Amino acid sequence: MKNLFNKKIIISVILISLVLVLNGCKETNKSEVYKNEEYGFAFKIPNNWEGKYKIEESEGENYNRVSFLYTGYEYEDGSFQEFFSITIYDEKTFNEYENKNEELILATDEGNVFYSSTPLDSGIDNEEAAEEYTNLNINHVKVKELFSIDWFLIILKWYFNRVNSDTIGHLW
Repeated sequence: MKNLFNKKIIISVILISLVLVLNGCKETNKSEVYKNEEYGFAFKIPNNWEGKYKIEESEGENYNRVSFLYTGYEYEDGSFQEFFSITIYDEKTFNEYENKNEELILATDEGNVFYSSTPLDSGIDNEEAAEEYTNLNINHVKVKELFSIDWFLIILKWYFNRVNSDTIGHLW
């Protein structure tokens, strides 16, 4: 049993080292990246959004949502105009919906569907802010380009969940 535990520690150290080395080899630039560790995805923030956006995470009855909001104009109620949102659905729940656009699916992974949605119009009544919003806004094709599944995070999460459950099982 001690030998098995030592092997798990060695494999864990190797896996963590591999992830750190590979992450260090990634192309670096000045872009910010939003990372969602719970669902294992990342979104590269466009450079021209600097200082002009905020991110809000919310939960619904059958989904979780990450909204990317334009902060250059605040509505009277204190809310901000949405650039777009990434909604995470359970795959089974998503497949039950009748009105879904397959083009807006960013990815599917581990039983989740990552779906992009954008507002139909802005509703910004300030001409300067409306123009800036239009210039900063991105379409679903660009959202898909900037979205990625963080496979290393998913593999690590899977591995450590497995190691923890195996270790606990062996202790009892």
